[in-house]
Amino acid sequence: MFDSSGNSNSISDNFDTRKSLLTKATFSNSNPEGEIPIIESITASPNPSTKGDKVILNIAVTYKNSSGLKYSWSEVGHLVVSLNGADTPSPSFIAPHVRGETNVTFCVTVTNEIGRTSSGNITAIIKPSNTAPKITSIGFIA
Repeated sequence: MFDSSGNSNSISDNFDTRKSLLTKATFSNSNPEGEIPIIESITASPNPSTKGDKVILNIAVTYKNSSGLKYSWSEVGHLVVSLNGADTPSPSFIAPHVRGETNVTFCVTVTNEIGRTSSGNITAIIKPSNTAPKITSIGFIA
């Protein structure tokens, strides 16, 4: 086989040239270890809860520079609660009155200083209070 300059090249010569280029190439990993925050666990405590309980959500993240992480929690679902500290690793809310067992799901996104993110969900269970009315005095009607 001849190229445009009159030099002979065989298919095997072309293959060997390409092979040597491939073995000399360096490959970069688009996700080097430690570049993306890894969510180890997400918890709610107490879980289940009842009306008036302060429920604390907590996320454990593995990352090389945890001080550079940003947190964003949001509620997913129909029951609306007021989430305090939605930009921290441990936000909280007060469990509202519910008529039956109710699930409240939260999504959290963790973002590092270069914009890489990890997301996860946690479901907190709120149970109805089963407290009977208190009798404060007993009296007789005559």
